[in-house]
Amino acid sequence: PLEVSSFESAVGALGLDPWGRVWTASGSKVEIMGPEFFRGEGGLIPDSVLTFQLNGARPGGFFFSRELSLALLWDEERDVLYVLAPPLYDPTTPFGSSERIEPEIVPVVLKEDGFGLSGCWGLSGGRFVAVSRKEGLVYLFELSGELVPVNLRTERLSFRSLWRLLMEDGEKPEAGVYADELVEYAPKGNPGNYTGPLLALGGPRGGGADTGSTHVVSLGDRTEDRGPSDEGAGGSLTVRFSGLIVRDGLGPDLVVFENPFSIAGGMGIYCETAVVQVSQDGVTWHEFPWRLREQWSLNDPRRYAGVAGRTPVFLNVDPQDPHYFPLSPSDPAAGGDRFDLALLGLKWIRYVRIVDGGGLIPDSGNAPFFAERGADIDAVSALHTQSDPVP
Repeated sequence: PLEVSSFESAVGALGLDPWGRVWTASGSKVEIMGPEFFRGEGGLIPDSVLTFQLNGARPGGFFFSRELSLALLWDEERDVLYVLAPPLYDPTTPFGSSERIEPEIVPVVLKEDGFGLSGCWGLSGGRFVAVSRKEGLVYLFELSGELVPVNLRTERLSFRSLWRLLMEDGEKPEAGVYADELVEYAPKGNPGNYTGPLLALGGPRGGGADTGSTHVVSLGDRTEDRGPSDEGAGGSLTVRFSGLIVRDGLGPDLVVFENPFSIAGGMGIYCETAVVQVSQDGVTWHEFPWRLREQWSLNDPRRYAGVAGRTPVFLNVDPQDPHYFPLSPSDPAAGGDRFDLALLGLKWIRYVRIVDGGGLIPDSGNAPFFAERGADIDAVSALHTQSDPVP
């Protein structure tokens, strides 16, 4: 198995494409790991990794354009982008086959004597903005059919102006599909102030790394107002997607948005965890496997494997909210915790049930001095769906 610490120290750039593939770069070496990587929980499955070299390059990060079906890598030492076109960037490309895939890589030189790039994003209409390491300098350009930059110009933008440009004119994310039907809300004890289960329907209102959303419903995990969690599981919430079934696609199929947040003073992430179960008929339930890594503290997300409530939420669908951040739920930058039906051997499901870990999973909320309310659910998103054949 690949330890998290060694993995992080070896990687200079890390990205997750919309089909669940992990892209990493270390020096000039680039690796693309198929979604089987997740299913091995850190252990690489043979033939699920594609490796190639970008000689003379120093990749600093990745941008994946759904609009143009391209992946772009930016160079942190030169003002150069590397465009990876199909068949490499294609959800149907087989990673486990014996077929040798020769990636088509096109360098795009923005400036010969630049300072290196620190980011690249897509804009509407097939345009791009790349940010120089020279403060305030950005490149605006389009790519021709031959992947040559056209209409290239430079501008000076403050961080605030760049942010406004991306918010107002950025490549529009894929519209999310969210649970929109409440089946059952069964809290345990008195969950506190957040007891409106309809708040868990529709898109999330994430508050970012430092702020837990209050647009949530709490599941509860104890009958007393304060004290440790009761034995066994806590309360639960069951939802479904009207007129749709969730199918097993490439990579993760579900995202559960809870509201973890950073604890002041660098004390870790406040994690209130929940187990995720799914069903085809609402009667027979299948639980995603989870486990505790007890070498990590209660406020360390690495402690919890296979549960919801570990990853802060940045995706926010409310334009009136100060934390508004429109992303596709498939984008790893959206946050939330991801689940793959292939782990359960299921081709499709209709129902999702989220059960507070309660006394089964000691987490940040188990401290006796907290007025514990259990896991707080903001939204549930399906990444792969199709029409439900049963009316």
